[in-house]
This record gives sequence, C-alpha cells and structure tokens, in this order.
Amino acid sequence: MNPFGLFMISFLTESVVEIIKDIIPKRIWDKTKKYIPVAISIFLAVGYKIDFFCLLEMEFSIPYTGYILSGLIASRGANYVHNFLGHKKVG
Repeated sequence: MNPFGLFMISFLTESVVEIIKDIIPKRIWDKTKKYIPVAISIFLAVGYKIDFFCLLEMEFSIPYTGYILSGLIASRGANYVHNFLGHKKVG
C-alpha cells in the first residue's frame, strides 16, 4: 500500500464534504458537520481497501478494523487539507 493514499483520501474527503456542505440545509449541516467527514473517509478507506496499519505490519483479527481506523485517520487529515487550502474552519 502506498502511504500517499492517506493524502489522497484526506483530499477527496475534504472535496466531497465541501460539496455536501453546499447542498444540505444549514440547520442539518450544523448538527452533522463533525460526523460527515468521518463517514465519508471510512467509506472511501473501505472502498479502496486502504489499511495504514499494514504499513506497520499490524494485522487486526477483526475484519475491516484496519480500514475503519484508517478512515478515521484520514478524516482528521481532511481537516488539515481544508485549512491548508485556505478555507474557513468548518467545525
């Protein structure tokens, strides 16, 4: 697995979140803005089978745990990408 995947998933998550933010009503966005990036990044990590723990030669005994945790890591990275691109803070 390529470590560049973390950046790509974070960037893609940030891009999708910006689109969703413009589509859904503000009152719904205000209640869900912390969870939407997490859900998107986990979805992408599972879909692309990105498991950062494999780089550390750590294998989970529970299926998909590495993908889910990698998605959580990528969701935090999306916030950094968001700030790097100069957008106002979302959360």
